[in-house]
Amino acid sequence: MKERAGRLAVEVFTDFLLLTSFAFSSRQKKALDARDGGRCQAPFKHDCRGINHRHHILPQGYCQEFGIDPDFDTNGIVLCENAHIKVLHPDADEAKRDFRNGDKQAFEKLRKERSDKLKERVPYWVTDYDRALYATAVRNTQRAKKKGWFWPLNGKQKDDIDDSYKK
Repeated sequence: MKERAGRLAVEVFTDFLLLTSFAFSSRQKKALDARDGGRCQAPFKHDCRGINHRHHILPQGYCQEFGIDPDFDTNGIVLCENAHIKVLHPDADEAKRDFRNGDKQAFEKLRKERSDKLKERVPYWVTDYDRALYATAVRNTQRAKKKGWFWPLNGKQKDDIDDSYKK
C-alpha cells in the first residue's frame, strides 16, 4: 500500500511537471479562465473530462523557433485534459503512459522528437483544429474585452481579473 501511494505521488508530481512546463504565467492562466468561463472551449467532439489545461494554440516551441512570444491573448484557450492531451497532443499522452510503465526517459524522448520535428518545420501536434481553436479564442477575447477584460503582460498590470465565473 505504501509503495502504491509513493508511486501515485511520483505520477502526480510528473503530471504537474508536464503540465506546468512552458506554461502561461499564473496571472495569464487566471485571465484565460475568466475569459473562457473556466470551461473547456474545444470546438470539436470529445469526451470532455479531466482537469482544465490552458493550451497554447501555436505551441511554445513552435513560436520560439520563429521568434514569437507564445504567451499572447488569442494564443491561449481553456481545454479539458482529454481535449488537450488525448486529441491535440497524443504524443504527450503516449510519453506519460510510457513513463508510468517504467520508461524514465519517455519525456526526454518526447522533447527530442518534438525538437527534431521543429528543425524540419514539421508540426508535432494535431493541427486539424487550429483554425477553429484560434477563431474561438479570438471570439472569446473580443467579447471579454467589451466587458473590461485585459491580458496581463509581464506581470506589470494590477491583478484585478474578474473570477466571478467560479461562483
